[in-house]
Amino acid sequence: MAYYGNHGKGRTKNHHNNFDRDEPNGFKNPQYGPHVQLIDANWERQVTAKLDEFMNGTTTELCFPPMERHERRRLHELARRKGLQTSSEGREPNRRCVVHRRPTPKLAAVGANETQPIRLTSEIRKVLSNFISQYPIYGPAIDRHLAAPKSRDRSQRDVGNRERPEMLVPQRSNITAEMQKQRNMLPAYQQRADVLKAINDHKVVLITGGTGCGKTTQVPQFLLEDAYEHQQPLRIVCTQPRRLPAIAVASRVAKERGESLGSTVGYHIRLEQRTSPQTVLTYCTSGVLLRMLTQDDAARDISHIILDEIHEREQNTDYLLIALKQALKKRNDLKVRLQKPFL
Repeated sequence: MAYYGNHGKGRTKNHHNNFDRDEPNGFKNPQYGPHVQLIDANWERQVTAKLDEFMNGTTTELCFPPMERHERRRLHELARRKGLQTSSEGREPNRRCVVHRRPTPKLAAVGANETQPIRLTSEIRKVLSNFISQYPIYGPAIDRHLAAPKSRDRSQRDVGNRERPEMLVPQRSNITAEMQKQRNMLPAYQQRADVLKAINDHKVVLITGGTGCGKTTQVPQFLLEDAYEHQQPLRIVCTQPRRLPAIAVASRVAKERGESLGSTVGYHIRLEQRTSPQTVLTYCTSGVLLRMLTQDDAARDISHIILDEIHEREQNTDYLLIALKQALKKRNDLKVRLQKPFL
């Protein structure tokens, strides 16, 4: 805590000497009435300098000496313009102002040491500096921006109160002989044993293959069939960059397994979901999975996460990679698979 000025119990006529004031009640200007109290420009400059020094320092509090009411009012205004919090303490005539730093907002974000710094060119720095000078942002505006609307708070509470789906042993596939014959012809199916071994031996696996080789439809089925064979509960979430592919792929996989969509295999996109308590493989968009991770950053109800079409590098996918990096640190049993075609 940093203190500025004299903090004696009593006040004297010259208690404003710290601000180089000649008169305790302001200038004596004959054009104003006796009840109008003016602020000394020199006093204001010194207060502003002290506030700037406080902002550039490391102390958490700055205490000013006792002041008149109109001076405290002006100090509150100057401090709040700089994004600082103020309060008044004590009783007259020893009432004084205390300046505090605004608490840092607690945001769900990755630490700075976990991300790559953004390097700005001198031209960009100049543009940003000019913009900030023309349109400065003060503390109250930041508070309004960070304040969550009631509707969003209510939505997040509703999501948090929902029961988490449990990991289940998948049902036996009802695939027909004709459909199995078609699967056997896919390049991905010929690598089934190698794919399962790589996934079981490693937390993160990157799978590449040509378009149409069966990465998106077959590899999740490998996991379902292997889990049924070993009676191992699991829950798989596979992301797609867009909504239509999520629906189309989920429908295709359900058809190959001889099941109705929404049973073992389902999909979840914005404003639409087709799943059931028995669903263990969900195709969804990147945004849906990102919202899941905001509720549980360790993805404790998911055993396998598949990021398909990772090469497209959409914004949500980049955020997912950061979030999954943190989840992998918290869970040793989480499996992450990245998929992309040959480029």
